[in-house]
Order: sequence, then structure tokens, then C-alpha cells
Amino acid sequence: DNSLQPILQEYKVRTYMTLGDAQEVKHELRIGVNKYPSHDFFFVNLIDMLYNERNFQEGIQLADSLISLDASKAIYWYSKSKLEMAENNYEKCIEYSDSTIARDGSFVDAYHNKGISYLNLALIMKESACFDMKDPKCVSDRKKIQDLYQKAKPCIEKVRELQPEATERWGNPLYRIYMN
Repeated sequence: DNSLQPILQEYKVRTYMTLGDAQEVKHELRIGVNKYPSHDFFFVNLIDMLYNERNFQEGIQLADSLISLDASKAIYWYSKSKLEMAENNYEKCIEYSDSTIARDGSFVDAYHNKGISYLNLALIMKESACFDMKDPKCVSDRKKIQDLYQKAKPCIEKVRELQPEATERWGNPLYRIYMN
């Protein structure tokens, strides 16, 4: 029965996971992603492995390949967001978070990535900002930094709304936003 093939492939992966054979796990996950792209188990686990190995570009290529098959799946876009954030590509992270949210408005991790990316951009800009009140660039820099905090605010507030018990995710970021 061909409908059971993805499940059998998943069991094969799980067996290698139990045996602790990471190389075979990765190999079988790749086979699973290629043969059964709609079975998310393979993609999610392979992306996690690539992330943990800091192999971000391969992860982005994998997500892109699956987006070309089915662009409607939020998990593919979120994976790109997560990988870009790990590479400190905050603008791309925001872009892919927006793509994730457009496909699934309750994808809390996408809101988190987007908000944290805006916060990181504000912190980076703050490091090189002008603080001489007599310099007209100072007003411009402060405005840009404030705009970034304002863009982060609804994202982190959405995380608080969707995960009120997870204060470690939204508490400090919201505090930083409110203070700035």
C-alpha cells in the first residue's frame, strides 16, 4: 500500500534516531523529503538538524525547494525566517516572518522572530547613532530607532496574546520596547 510508504520511511528515520546514527538519520530524512514532501516530519526534522549544524544556507535551499512545490505552507516560510535570523539577516527574517503570518495568522514564532528582528535592528542602529543634540542627524537617528521599536511592539504584544504563560519570550523584549 503506497499510502503507508511515508510512515514506513518515518519509522526508518526514528529507528536510526534511536540508534544514534546521525549520518543515517540525515540521509533518510533527505530521502523522505524528496519522496514525500507533503509529509512534514521529514522537513521539520531535517531543518532542525541543519539549524543545529549551523548549515543555514542548505536549510534555506531546502525550504526554497519545498516552497516551489507548495508555497502555501507556513512552516516552510517560518523555517527561512528562523534561518535568516540565525544569520543576523534581520530584514530577510522580517520578510519571511511576514510571509509566514500571511499564511497562518496565529504562527506565534513568526511574530516573535519579526519582533526580535526589529529590536535587533534598533540596537544595531543605536550603536552607530548620533547623540549630539546639536547635530540634525541626531533627530533623524532617534526617529529611525523609535520607528523600529514601534514596529517591534505589535509583534511582541501578539506573542504575549498568543502565549500569555510564556513570559520568558515576551517579557524582556516588551520591557525594552516600553522603556525606549
